[in-house]
Amino acid sequence: MIILVHGIRISKTSTNCIFIHWTQSKMHKYSKETQIIEDSPSQEINKSIYGNLNKTIYSKKNSNNLYIKKLSCSNDSTSSEDFRNSPIFNKIQKSNKNRFKECKRDKFNNSNIEVSSCLSSDFGEPYYHSSFKLSTSHSKINFDKPIPLLSQELYKEMTNNTRDSSPSSISSEQCNQLINVDENSVLHYWNPEKLINQLYKIDYEPRKESKRNHFINMEGHLEVPNTDTNIIPELEKSWKRRYFKTKEGRLTWYATHYADENPEGDILLSGTDIECDKNDGIFFIYGGMEHAKIKVRVPREPEGLFEKWRKALLSHSSSSILDAYVQPVAKKVPHSSEKVVILDLGSCSIRGGLLTKEPSLPQSFFPAIGVLKNDGSVVVGLDALKPENRHNGVLHQPIPNTDPAIEKYKINKTILKACIDKVISDLKIDPTKYKVLLSLPQNVPPTLLGDILKLLLGQGYFNGVSITRQPSLILYSYDVTTGVVIDIGERLNIVPVIDGYIVDNAVINLPYGALQIEDCLRVKLNETNEGFYSFQGPVERMILRYLMEQACYVSNNYEDEVKNCNDNKNVEVSLENFDPTPNMKTKFSINASRFIATEGLFKPSRWGIEGKGLHQLINDAVQLSPIDSRRTLYKNIYLSGGTSLLPNLAERLENEIMKLVPSTIHIQVHTSPWRYHAAYLGAQVLASSCTFDSNCVSNSQLSEFVNQLKNSAF
Repeated sequence: MIILVHGIRISKTSTNCIFIHWTQSKMHKYSKETQIIEDSPSQEINKSIYGNLNKTIYSKKNSNNLYIKKLSCSNDSTSSEDFRNSPIFNKIQKSNKNRFKECKRDKFNNSNIEVSSCLSSDFGEPYYHSSFKLSTSHSKINFDKPIPLLSQELYKEMTNNTRDSSPSSISSEQCNQLINVDENSVLHYWNPEKLINQLYKIDYEPRKESKRNHFINMEGHLEVPNTDTNIIPELEKSWKRRYFKTKEGRLTWYATHYADENPEGDILLSGTDIECDKNDGIFFIYGGMEHAKIKVRVPREPEGLFEKWRKALLSHSSSSILDAYVQPVAKKVPHSSEKVVILDLGSCSIRGGLLTKEPSLPQSFFPAIGVLKNDGSVVVGLDALKPENRHNGVLHQPIPNTDPAIEKYKINKTILKACIDKVISDLKIDPTKYKVLLSLPQNVPPTLLGDILKLLLGQGYFNGVSITRQPSLILYSYDVTTGVVIDIGERLNIVPVIDGYIVDNAVINLPYGALQIEDCLRVKLNETNEGFYSFQGPVERMILRYLMEQACYVSNNYEDEVKNCNDNKNVEVSLENFDPTPNMKTKFSINASRFIATEGLFKPSRWGIEGKGLHQLINDAVQLSPIDSRRTLYKNIYLSGGTSLLPNLAERLENEIMKLVPSTIHIQVHTSPWRYHAAYLGAQVLASSCTFDSNCVSNSQLSEFVNQLKNSAF
């Protein structure tokens, strides 16, 4: 007799034994109401097994043996004595006794129970099972009476007591177990306030980039069309020679190479489009911020001159000029006519601020975490991680990812509401007088938006809301509408955008990024930190994040870096400035793990992940975009997010993508000094547009708007 209950897996062996594998942490209750059916040929068995998995009992007439397996929690074999005393064994034994009483007329007798352990393998990885065998002295069962069905009450009781193994039913509480890991005792009384303030510091100074504009400067004689209307074709040429120079993203020309101080003309090459006609040796330069329009011709001699000018002009046309970005202004002057709050919900951070006359950085910036205290109160942001709060409640995220493997989210309304309240408190405003522009990651599904909008438009909150995705906003911060957005935070989003419209079929969302870099770094640090930290709890994770930001970088050539690695490359990182407790370890020496931890971005197998590297994914996204936009996308790749701040990432990306495409295609990765807040800056641009009010939704329009969202590809 084999019992099938909710959440188990069945396999049939060649010896007519059926194995049942539990995927649940607890054994379900079952009783005499469970259905009993007669065994059937193989096809019917399979159909019945998978068609009635939640409510069927199988009987095997020609076999007296039954094997039931349950996955053990450890790699140690469970002893016979321990297993018989376990709750699972007692439940099974009790249920069997009840069934035996009902089957007395059939002389069904449980004559022997044998407990053993065995080694099994699933997906190539060995693990131990605890198993027991029930052998019976009689196998005759009477099926004369009608088969009883599983009652609704019993089914509800079974399913309510145990979590479904499917990803869709993973609870927020189970997800939040990851951020409620016990911390090291030496950190129990440590207040991480100074460390978090450093991590969440708002700085208006442009970030000093490791990436520089790789200009290829050229100078020499080129020909331009002779626009003089009084020329005599028989006597004068239609082209005239001028001396050209490229420098710092600009193209300047002179009457002769002696007239350096008096140029005839000058254009900004950055952002221009360049078309080449190799047969005639002509370049057409047009577009850009200065709306350039010029045609030049390269002399046929010496050989190879055309290719040199092509590379030089392309290096300048695709260069990153600081003036092209949206530059935040430290002096925050509120907008004179529009009252708008910018709310940016990220995977690990929340940003908020008022719409200002000139774009500005967030006025409220804190970790996306909260604690539900034992007394029922809620504390969010930095205060949630103070020792008096984190040890007296349970930590939660406002929008926890319930299954990172498939990017599945739920909303913790209590924590999210408290985060919104904190933004309002930091801004010191009456929200009923303001509209709000909500910025969300690309991977948060539309099904969650209704609950978020109801919170924002609830009583005492905002009078209107507009909602948009972060990739489009990131492009606004770069002052462009076409490009590939590479948003790397705790997760990776690759989003091609053409003229402000997202190419839906080319979007790539993956659940890896900073967390995998931190985990790889954690393993390396555990070898050298003398066991002081596990780097698992929320406070220890903050320390790990600080170490990563201070020490990690992307190597130009990983193999060469490993060969040349020595102790001279070690970096010392100290926590002395963050008020450590006397027993805390405060000095960390980080060696080759500085670049080993980040190599998984290009070779995910180093993180134990099967898949393509970042450069390959970007190439795939471009190839899935319309063919006539691919060249433009390749030279307009824009980085954003905290992980994009890793030194040398942009250079490595360019080099790796160049290996995947023809040499005639120019690759350019753009890095704004303020890309950490790129989506927020883009939201400032969008909220100041004249069309913003018309895109806002009020409370009276909410129901209709939510229905439209559910049926859209937003």
